[in-house]
Amino acid sequence: MIDANIRSIRRLAFAAIATFAAGAAMAAPQLQTIEECLESGTRAVSLPGIASGSVTANPCAGCPSLRLRLDAKTRFFIGKEQVPYARFREAAAKDDLRLDLYYEPKSRTLNRVRLATASAAK
Repeated sequence: MIDANIRSIRRLAFAAIATFAAGAAMAAPQLQTIEECLESGTRAVSLPGIASGSVTANPCAGCPSLRLRLDAKTRFFIGKEQVPYARFREAAAKDDLRLDLYYEPKSRTLNRVRLATASAAK
């Protein structure tokens, strides 16, 4: 009789743990992509003359191009330093440098654009 009671308690404990685990899994928030990064190069990206409009970028040779919008919130960086667009564009024209384009995937709006090489600022 004691063995039967222990088995019943184990079954109840297992059922309680399984129910709790299932409820916790359902309550977990869904992960969402809030930003994506396209790593490219300055030769593979067409930068506009002013900080508005759109940028056309090729993620790789032979890949279809991606059109990303610039807006008033888009920030520009050379290395870790935030710079005005005119200075950014001038540095990007110097050589084929790595360019990181961080954008919101649903709207394809650029949040920030970064020249990964700090030496481009010189």
